[in-house]
Amino acid sequence: VDRRAERILDLLLSCEPPAPAGLPLQGRIVRIEAVAAFVERHLLLAEQRCFAEARPRVVYHWTQEKNFEGIATEGLRVPDGAGVSVAHGSSFGLGVYVSPDFRYGREFFSYGARAAFMCLALPGRQHFGKPPPNGEGLFSSEEGGYDSVIGREGQRGVDEWVFFRQDQLLACFLVDRVGLIVAKEALHEAIKELHRPWPQANTDTDESDVSTVSQMRPSPHVPNAPAEDAAVMEPAPCASSASRSSMQQVTQSDTSAVPRRGAARWSRRHRDVPSSELGEWQGEAPTPRQQSGLSRRWR
Repeated sequence: VDRRAERILDLLLSCEPPAPAGLPLQGRIVRIEAVAAFVERHLLLAEQRCFAEARPRVVYHWTQEKNFEGIATEGLRVPDGAGVSVAHGSSFGLGVYVSPDFRYGREFFSYGARAAFMCLALPGRQHFGKPPPNGEGLFSSEEGGYDSVIGREGQRGVDEWVFFRQDQLLACFLVDRVGLIVAKEALHEAIKELHRPWPQANTDTDESDVSTVSQMRPSPHVPNAPAEDAAVMEPAPCASSASRSSMQQVTQSDTSAVPRRGAARWSRRHRDVPSSELGEWQGEAPTPRQQSGLSRRWR
């Protein structure tokens, strides 16, 4: 976890997106302790859900500029009624409201702010609409459990996502439209670094040993895949035991029903040629049924 967090921090700090003057830390607000907590949450989410549902996403949070310094120092925190209060309601639960759309929130929540917080997020399994009362199912591994909420307010036409844990969000940059592309490229590189398979046998294993382990195990996706590709191969998406069973049945099914590829090509190419001139084609002779059909045609 620490090694992966260090690499992600280096990637983010090496990026210098243009930012409006006067922003905290020139807009580069990522913190090492926040990166470590975020990486740890990714590992736990991948273990509790599955690797596919632990995929990070890029989201944005708009707020007044008077809040910039506090968020840059402490991160985006869930309202607790004491240090952090609710600013714009809690229609979909008491949490941090963000959106995958940069433009969303600027009109309603920025109050003239020149930049928005660009964050990495771990939405995990998402619940659509108002969550169940009393937080039922939140972070549960049972069926119906969820990690974040997707909601839509009125006629705005854009979804907002709600997070209920601070370590599900990693505030990385304060950006305006000018620095948006540069910062987004850095976040996508960070996602590539973070969203790699974790060692299965022992999560404390040095990640430099992952390639060695992968070389010993053939890739489940590409036959005879090179060892260097196997090390970064993503696991398959989550599948139930029933679906895996059905896939095995298809794989092991009788191949007698599969049409003969050579016969089909032979028939299409030679359907108008006399049987006496056919002979063998690419080492394949016509079947007796084809031979008899052609003979009747040319009588």
